[in-house]
Amino acid sequence: MALESIKQTLVEQTTRLRTIGTVKTPAVVHMHGVVDTLRQDVERILDETTESWTNALDTQIAEPLALAHNQFDTSDHFFLGFSKVVPFLQLVVFMITVCHVVLRLPRRGTVWMFQMCSKIITAAFSFLPSIPHPIATILDKFPVDIGTTMKPLCLEGKSLVYASCPKCHAIYRPKFPDDKAGNTSKVPVYPLQCDAVWHGVLCEELLVRPKSIGTRRLDIYVPIRPYVVFDFKD
Repeated sequence: MALESIKQTLVEQTTRLRTIGTVKTPAVVHMHGVVDTLRQDVERILDETTESWTNALDTQIAEPLALAHNQFDTSDHFFLGFSKVVPFLQLVVFMITVCHVVLRLPRRGTVWMFQMCSKIITAAFSFLPSIPHPIATILDKFPVDIGTTMKPLCLEGKSLVYASCPKCHAIYRPKFPDDKAGNTSKVPVYPLQCDAVWHGVLCEELLVRPKSIGTRRLDIYVPIRPYVVFDFKD
C-alpha cells in the first residue's frame, strides 16, 4: 500500500534526523526543530488519510451489500403454492408446467393435457358406483389452463406496462394511487396527454383510450400504445 510505504520512509528519515539532532551547533539545532515540526505534521496527515481511506473502503463494501439485500429479494421463488394440494395433482401440475416452460409446449397444448389428466382421473374411479367426494371436489377445481398454475408457482415474469406516445415515443410510468381505505389500487393510472417537448413544441398527443372491464363494465383508461418493460432482476 502506498501509504504504508510513505510511513516506512518517514520512520527511516526520523531515525536519521535524531542522529543529526545530536549535533549541538545553533544552526543545526534550529533546523532540527523546524524539520521535526514538519515531520509531526506529515505523520498527522498520514494518520488522518489512512483513517479516511479505511472508513471509505468499509462504506463502499457495506453499501452495495445492503443495496443488494433490498433489491434482489428472491423469497417469492421459494413460496410453496401447492404445498397443501394432494400429491397426484402436484405431479400433474409439475409435469404440465415443465412441458410448458422447459419443452416450450404451447398454451393450447397445456389445456389439452389438463383435460386429458382430468379424464384419466375420472376413468380411474369409474369402477365405483360414484366418484368419492374428495376426488369429485378436486375434479371440480381441476386446473384448465397453464395460467392458473404459473402464478402459484411464481413463474410469471414481472413486468410493468408503460404508456408510449404514438407520436414522439416518450414513455410514461403508471401510478397506483391509494383508495379511501389506504390500500394501493391494482388499476394503473396513466397521464391523458403527452407532455414531452418534441422539436421545440409541446407534443400533447393522446396517450390512453377508454376500456370497459369486469362484469360491471368498469371503465378504465389503457395505453393506446403499450410498452411492456420486464424486470431485469427477475
